[in-house]
Amino acid sequence: MEEKVGLFAAESAVKIAQALVDGVEYDLPADLKKMREYVKMSDSAKYRKYCDEAVAVIFLDSFGTNSLVQLGYGVNQMRFQATITCKTSNIAVDIACNKEITKQMLYDASIPVAKGDICIDEEDLKKT
Repeated sequence: MEEKVGLFAAESAVKIAQALVDGVEYDLPADLKKMREYVKMSDSAKYRKYCDEAVAVIFLDSFGTNSLVQLGYGVNQMRFQATITCKTSNIAVDIACNKEITKQMLYDASIPVAKGDICIDEEDLKKT
């Protein structure tokens, strides 16, 4: 029974992520209801307790049109927007925004990067 609940939870997680990517509504309450049904069939009271706690932590909200998403609440919450999460450091964002530093770091890590150059006018374009 525990394997069945675990597989269902994993499949639901993939479906939730896909719904977020596609920007469509997802029927989370239906999944939670089915998970609770699986848990009720379980023999283990301890296992039931853990599943109830896990189900209680799942919460999904989208704030307006800026694509900020929050999963969970309280100490278990995770917020993300595009490629940035609540755990992304400011320095990482700053480095990623600076093309020259990013290119140098990738080059130093032996990751091939196109050299690239800045063109201001047609003459610069002909030089590159």
